[in-house]
Amino acid sequence: MISSRREYLLKHLRGKNHRLAFRAIAELRRLGDGSLASIVSGYKAKDEQRQFQFFVAQIVIEKGVAGLAKQWSALPSPGWRESLITEIGQFLDLWMEESLVDVLIAALNDPDETVHGRAVIQLRGLFMERSPIEKWVTRQRRAQITEALVIEGCQ
Repeated sequence: MISSRREYLLKHLRGKNHRLAFRAIAELRRLGDGSLASIVSGYKAKDEQRQFQFFVAQIVIEKGVAGLAKQWSALPSPGWRESLITEIGQFLDLWMEESLVDVLIAALNDPDETVHGRAVIQLRGLFMERSPIEKWVTRQRRAQITEALVIEGCQ
């Protein structure tokens, strides 16, 4: 069963539908299969979209959501970064972990206004729903969020 699910998710990762690919990435990280990183690194991207999908998958499979937060500034294409934040919000239950707060903070500090705006929308939605993520928003993270929002408002 796990093997067929793994193949199903890898198929979606390689596919044209970015929504299914980003969902697959979240699920693949949960499988805890160390061989997945080497499998993904062998994929040849047919286009910019798949190149981004494979890059994000490599990070998330190898280093988890925390790795995505740390390598946020290395992610190419503001449009794809915005899509990633949007899809994380669509499949929040699959991405939910403490490091997600750091990903959203990184997105708040993104130089692209649309990425920043998408992060604001996701955070607002999380706080409005009284989500489990609130227990991970420490004083330091709240300060980082506030600073990012204030700095953006002044620009």
